[in-house]
Amino acid sequence: TGSWTDYHVSFSWMEDFEALHLACAFDIKVPEARTLEVMRLLSLINEQMLFGHFDLWEQEGAIMFRQSLLLAGGVEPTSQQVEVLLSSALEACECYFPAFQFVVWSGTSAKDALSSVLFETQGNAYGLLLVTVRYFNERAPRLPGQPPEEKTASLPLSP
Repeated sequence: TGSWTDYHVSFSWMEDFEALHLACAFDIKVPEARTLEVMRLLSLINEQMLFGHFDLWEQEGAIMFRQSLLLAGGVEPTSQQVEVLLSSALEACECYFPAFQFVVWSGTSAKDALSSVLFETQGNAYGLLLVTVRYFNERAPRLPGQPPEEKTASLPLSP
């Protein structure tokens, strides 16, 4: 169970590809009248995804997140790999589910729906809104080939 809805998760072994496939569907049915805007939203979201992608199964009107773990050569997945596969899928669903809701139920455009969910807020303190910002410290010393250090800062904003 997620914060927004119940997720239906399944793992399957895809013998032809030697891959562990994860599918995560959630309880939202896309009416035919909103299909085109949901497809626009899928495209905008999938542009941002490094791993996995969202799909629309048109016949069922179901939105699903899918990703696979390639295990060529008879390699078996570790429990940590399966845990990361599952947690990353649930994080993606939790992040983008509200955007799908906005498009399907309130008629919001894909672009506006995505913008609204990417604005990340975290509670309030003394009447101020705290916004968490992730950034990369490009100037911090690092070894060649080492990625920049990721930092997080909370900024107070007036409501």
